Amino acid sequence: MDTILVKNLRRVFKSLEGILRRKPKEVMAVEDISFEIQQGELLGLLGPNRVGKTTTVKMLTTLLIPSAGSASILGIDVVREAEQVRPRLHIARTLLHDPEMLFLNEPIMGLDLVGARELRIAVKNLQSARKTILGYLLFKTFEI
Repeated sequence: MDTILVKNLRRVFKSLEGILRRKPKEVMAVEDISFEIQQGELLGLLGPNRVGKTTTVKMLTTLLIPSAGSASILGIDVVREAEQVRPRLHIARTLLHDPEMLFLNEPIMGLDLVGARELRIAVKNLQSARKTILGYLLFKTFEI
């Protein structure tokens, strides 16, 4: 399974131009981008300013809705199943900076069994690395 799969992703922003006679205007931020990233691969989005790199990442992280196309992370559709994608991304974003202290508030809410197990392992590893962890963990389902 692809870790990230993007097919014909597109994002159009609608705005108005003109001062006195406002006319609708469409700005193509991302036009039909497609790529696949397998587990363990590194893909860099390169290009000059205003070509859609940030917009693409915002669509993948559920901050923007694509105008067309599809994208999935770990087999989960980022538009139709955004509520399942967000918890994983928030946890990943937190762990990215190797924090000395970690605050977890119901961290397994919205995670499937595999994601919950992976989070338990990550918390154990952080604890072994002498990180400070404070959280409301739902201990019956989140045994450390």
